[in-house]
Amino acid sequence: VPPPPISIAGHSFCFTGVFDFGSRAQCHQAITEHGGIAVDGITKKLHYLVIGIVGSEFWKHSTFGTKIAKAVDYRDHGAPLIIISEPHWVSHLK
Repeated sequence: VPPPPISIAGHSFCFTGVFDFGSRAQCHQAITEHGGIAVDGITKKLHYLVIGIVGSEFWKHSTFGTKIAKAVDYRDHGAPLIIISEPHWVSHLK
C-alpha cells in the first residue's frame, strides 16, 4: 500500500514523538510556512498526525502513545484522520 498523498495548505497537522527534522516548534513553523495549520492536540477535525522517526523508550509513558491511540480510535470511527511518518511528511515540504 503506497503512503497517502499529503496536502499541507489549509490542513491541520499534529505532531507526536521526537523528530529528526527538529524541535516541535520547528515542525510547526514548517507547516505554517507551507500554508498549513499546526495544532497541539488530537480532535475529530484533525487532518494529519505526524509520528516522529526518533524512537524513545519512554513513549508509552507520554502523550506520544496517547495521541496515537486517540487518533487511531477517531479514524476507526469515521474521522478522516491520516497518520503519517515523519519522512513521508518531510518529503512533501519540498
